[in-house]
Amino acid sequence: SHRQHVHVYPALPGMMRRLQPDFVLLFEEPASLVTASTLMYLSLAFPSAKSGFFTFLNDNRQMERLPFPRNIFFPWAMRTTFRLADCAIGSSWTACEQMRIRGFTKPIYRIPFGVDAESLVNSSATATAELRKSALGLGSFLIGFIGRLSKEKGVDLLIGALAISRRNEWRLAIVGDG
Repeated sequence: SHRQHVHVYPALPGMMRRLQPDFVLLFEEPASLVTASTLMYLSLAFPSAKSGFFTFLNDNRQMERLPFPRNIFFPWAMRTTFRLADCAIGSSWTACEQMRIRGFTKPIYRIPFGVDAESLVNSSATATAELRKSALGLGSFLIGFIGRLSKEKGVDLLIGALAISRRNEWRLAIVGDG
């Protein structure tokens, strides 16, 4: 619903005044109110501070085609972010490319999310099997969730599905709060 992009942190200016930042990295999309408003405050209160934002945006979605008022708000926030940010970080090459397509001309760095597959390939299979056996027991199937525990994440659906599962040996690990 894009509601996640329409919020602010009222305590942020006070925190920034106390910290006197040299660099602020916003783990927020460029079309977010948090990103645009924080960068506006930063440019006024700390004009020499540098800044960047993180993006996962990897599709050709046109902000101007969203329903009103998002078709006005999101393009404005993105233009403001592009004007004020010193760099961007994309989660993929596609996200970096989308920033260029949308007009971001400053440096863009790619820092992917995920698992370092190389470290998994080089890990000891025996050590991993022993750890799993000691934690779960022999023959157990591990199902895990790591994240914010909120209705839209669907953890209740996962628990419900497991409650009627016909598989006998499973363990569920849930990590998070909310």
